[in-house]
Amino acid sequence: MAELLTTNQLQDLLQIDRTTVYRMLKDGRLTGVKGGSRRRFDRSRVEAILNRRDRPAPQPHPVPRLVSCPQGACKAIQKVLAELAGVATLTTASTGEPLTDQKR
Repeated sequence: MAELLTTNQLQDLLQIDRTTVYRMLKDGRLTGVKGGSRRRFDRSRVEAILNRRDRPAPQPHPVPRLVSCPQGACKAIQKVLAELAGVATLTTASTGEPLTDQKR
């Protein structure tokens, strides 16, 4: 029979907060058995998580494709976004030379 841990024992073992336990339950990283208002956790599954045996392999993040656009279009988009954000923008060349107006 599997050894079951209480929520407090799980917190001590994983060194996490109770809120994190419930967050992990909600997103599926942990599974537990609920009996009444209390939960119990299978120690072997928790240890598998600790040993990273039970984790799926991390998926690589997709690399965004760089999109080129005509300079005039980029400037127009930059201007609109800057106005929406309430900030000033400045585009420079790799040498540091300004390519756009320094006006807001």
